[in-house]
Amino acid sequence: MTEADAPDILRILMIEDNPGDVTLLRLALGAVNTEIDLDWARTAEAALVRLETPGVEFDLILLDLNLPTMTGIDFLKRLKTEAWLRRMPVMMLSSSHAPLDIESSYTHAATGYIVKPSDFEGFRRLAGFLNDCWFGDGSVVLDSGDRKPIVF
Repeated sequence: MTEADAPDILRILMIEDNPGDVTLLRLALGAVNTEIDLDWARTAEAALVRLETPGVEFDLILLDLNLPTMTGIDFLKRLKTEAWLRRMPVMMLSSSHAPLDIESSYTHAATGYIVKPSDFEGFRRLAGFLNDCWFGDGSVVLDSGDRKPIVF
């Protein structure tokens, strides 16, 4: 990727009901790259409203699995039925290590599955990973056939 081809900003929608996790990721992203914009929706329903707002666009969704009312899997199913959102990359971000949760996420077309870090250092490594995936030289490759979680 040449400098002219490189994206200038990464716009992430984080769907997460724990404001502490949002704060940790926001701080970690700010320390890694100020060209990453993190927007937050506390519920899947609020995220759908944000995604349907004219002029509001995102490059990536980070989706918690265990959300109130509509679960992360239910949101993913809904998202993948909308033609204009079907190609949106969605990385699951959950504290669950359960093989059934991981498999269900991939079955419903999640781009990847990240086990949520438990401390700031883990969130910093996650921020670095997101930065490298988006702004890097293309050396980070997610093998969707692997179906294993990414752990920080």
